[in-house]
Amino acid sequence: MKTGLTLETITQGLVAVEKIRRSLGANLREDSNSAVKPDRVAVLHDALQTISEFLPAARGGSFNSAMLAGNRYSATYREIKRHLREFKGKKIDLDKVAKTMKVIMPMIGNSQKADFEKIIKIMDIISS
Repeated sequence: MKTGLTLETITQGLVAVEKIRRSLGANLREDSNSAVKPDRVAVLHDALQTISEFLPAARGGSFNSAMLAGNRYSATYREIKRHLREFKGKKIDLDKVAKTMKVIMPMIGNSQKADFEKIIKIMDIISS
């Protein structure tokens, strides 16, 4: 594997910087009175995703897998947060608990997934 700066790596770096700059500009919206700042997590995600596209395969593999895991965690966190907001001030029933368990499933291991699926099936049988 070659190390050091080459014309190709410099070009890829410049293209990545330009994509990040455009992404930051696109995420900033302006109203008539003030600018609306973008979500910091979304901006960071876009920047890291752009960087991961231009990493060499040797280094990019672990970075890309970490990005995918981070995306799964982030999406699951947002979904759990949304479900918990729905519970606020309402009675919790089996259907809501089952939906929350389904949201959590992408984040757990295979043995726990099998347990969750069994529990959800039992809850479906009980509720029907």
